Amino acid sequence: MHASAFDVELPECAAIVAVGEVLSYSERSLDPFFQRAARALKPGGLLVADLAGPGRVPDGCAMRTWFEGEDWAILVETVEDADSALLTRRMTTFRRSGDGWRRGEETHRQRLHRPSDVARRLRRAGFRVRIRRGYAGERFAPGHFVVLANRSRSDRV
Repeated sequence: MHASAFDVELPECAAIVAVGEVLSYSERSLDPFFQRAARALKPGGLLVADLAGPGRVPDGCAMRTWFEGEDWAILVETVEDADSALLTRRMTTFRRSGDGWRRGEETHRQRLHRPSDVARRLRRAGFRVRIRRGYAGERFAPGHFVVLANRSRSDRV
């Protein structure tokens, strides 16, 4: 199945996993997704999601980084707009192609969600919620968090 988490009707299941900040890549409200997840999960079922939150870019200044390998490089500029709660990453990639290099450009925008707001929305949808700052002892960078939410009611939402 290939569909947006914001549109697809989820089948009955024991767990839903949304990692890689996928729920942050939309301007749409998280409420409809959380309600569909609550309907799909069996009693006690688990929703795990990591999201982007405020504080990804220290001091609100543009942050520039790069990564490189033998036949590739990526340059990244990240800007956080606190007023609109948006994170924008502009990426320029270089990849060896034959005797030359191929250049590509992408722009990614993420909605920044406050952990307390996400927890409130999940509780309203019928979940018990825990917020963590990483997985299994690995701490995330600032502004990145994990939600562990169990469907709390035995009746369907």
